[in-house]
Amino acid sequence: MNKQFYSHLVAVGTLSVELDELELESHERDELVELIHITVHHVVIDVVLTELNEDEKKIFLHNLSNDDHKTILEHLHSIVENLEDKIKQASSSALEDLRRDISEVKNQI
Repeated sequence: MNKQFYSHLVAVGTLSVELDELELESHERDELVELIHITVHHVVIDVVLTELNEDEKKIFLHNLSNDDHKTILEHLHSIVENLEDKIKQASSSALEDLRRDISEVKNQI
């Protein structure tokens, strides 16, 4: 997955390592890693959009579609208090849910 404006806040690598412990085909592991990234992305976008009014959402989505990470962060930091903490908390919760799912699969093997 491409680098995102929040990539420095979210570490999905530990889940990739846990997936390595499962007996997966290469393409299966790759698909699961992609799903992890997509899940985190949706969680982060939801957190951000929840914090914005309609006009700010349009600006954010425009910057996001242009893949302008610096402008996205500058814009969000100017209007969202504790943005990074909110992203870290929401993504951490999502990753923990995914980690539990992986553990359940490990225990079934």
